[in-house]
Amino acid sequence: MKPPRTTNREIYYLSLISGITVAFALFALAIRFSSSVYDFLNLYAGTINFEFYLNLVFLYLAALLWFIYRGWRRALKKQKELENIILSINPDVLMVVDGQDKIILCNNFVERMLQYNSEEVVGRKTDDFIVDLYAKPETGHGFCERILQDGFYIGEVAGKKKNGDTIPLEMIVGNLEGESGKVILLRDITARKQAEAEVKKLNDELEMRVKERTQELQKALEEIKVVDKMKDSFLSLVSHELRTPLTSIRSFSEILLQYDHENPETLKEFAEIINSESERLTRLINEILDLTRIEAGGMVWEDSLVSMEEVVQDAAKVQHQILQEKSLRLTLDISTDLPLVFADRDRMQQVITNLLGNAIKFSFEGKEIRICGEAFQGEQSGETSEWIRISVSDQGIGIEEKDYQGIFNKFSQLSADGLKDKPRGTGLGLPICKEIIVHYGGEIWVQSEKGKGSTFSFTLPVATVSADRTQHDSDSAEVS
Repeated sequence: MKPPRTTNREIYYLSLISGITVAFALFALAIRFSSSVYDFLNLYAGTINFEFYLNLVFLYLAALLWFIYRGWRRALKKQKELENIILSINPDVLMVVDGQDKIILCNNFVERMLQYNSEEVVGRKTDDFIVDLYAKPETGHGFCERILQDGFYIGEVAGKKKNGDTIPLEMIVGNLEGESGKVILLRDITARKQAEAEVKKLNDELEMRVKERTQELQKALEEIKVVDKMKDSFLSLVSHELRTPLTSIRSFSEILLQYDHENPETLKEFAEIINSESERLTRLINEILDLTRIEAGGMVWEDSLVSMEEVVQDAAKVQHQILQEKSLRLTLDISTDLPLVFADRDRMQQVITNLLGNAIKFSFEGKEIRICGEAFQGEQSGETSEWIRISVSDQGIGIEEKDYQGIFNKFSQLSADGLKDKPRGTGLGLPICKEIIVHYGGEIWVQSEKGKGSTFSFTLPVATVSADRTQHDSDSAEVS
């Protein structure tokens, strides 16, 4: 249903007709109540019926005035209805402006939107309340120019509040039909802008997450490629490491079976080779199984209170013969009050034996190997705690800095120059040591200088009171 409309032109015509009618009525009254004029006109008309016609005209004018009055009342009623419609629009602000952008009518919701009451707004320019985001200062408001061209405009502007703040508004402007004025509808879009900002924020976060996930997937893909390459290398190395001792065992076994008249020294040499290669094969298989169990979480850890001083001494006794063969001096610098650790003794023995074996393997003859042990204060989970540090130093060929991390990878060994005239290992010893140390919350690393030697160090947390209690409960269970 369209609202009733009353234009200025309609009011102008009504005023003109009313004026003419009032003039005729005044003229008739003047004739009626002026005897001289009445007698003159009666004589001029030459008839006694002049008064009748005069009364008839007077009645016509009275009826015409009545109809004009009713039309006027109807126009005022329409105008009042239009004002009521404008004032009742909610929650938008409706303004009617003239050709000079001066506000001539505004509803009461401007107070809630811009903090002005309607009386403060009427009579002022729209520039006082509306900032066009696309205004052209040299030619006036941008939207006014577009209104003059298109007759209709819808877009975003900024509303100036009474306290100086601005809010985003959607403005709809249309020309008044047949008039130079305009009707402006303002709608607060703060909530919509906030929603758009929230959506944009969510989109940005989503894009960031997608980017991060993509990077993670790319990183995972690269890691898979590395793992796949390591798998291929693993299979190649394992097949090679298994084939080499098996070939030696088979070859020398065939010789022993075919040539049973060889002298005893040769037979003994062949038997020693077969035994050595068998031990090498057994060691390789055991190390592969150990590493696989550790990585898969299937290793059984027999934890107890362990003295690393005793572990180092036991490892030194085992390697005593080899140390003598290479004329190497072994110096133990272990603190007598070195605290105990809570770990698997066999695995600690495995770590020390491996590090000491590498030191013997790569040391120059007649040099010194030193094993040091000390306690120190460190941090674990943000709290200060006591640790021990074990270091195995040699005076051997050394390691280049670029190989520091690589030597802790599976089947990784030094370059061919570094292994020249040295017995080849499986490349699993250091990775196993790292897995064991990391399992107990420690770290392992190497410091080295090419041609001067290397120092392998690892740390372990000192046994706590809870570990002592666990050990005591285990001993009590065994006794019972």
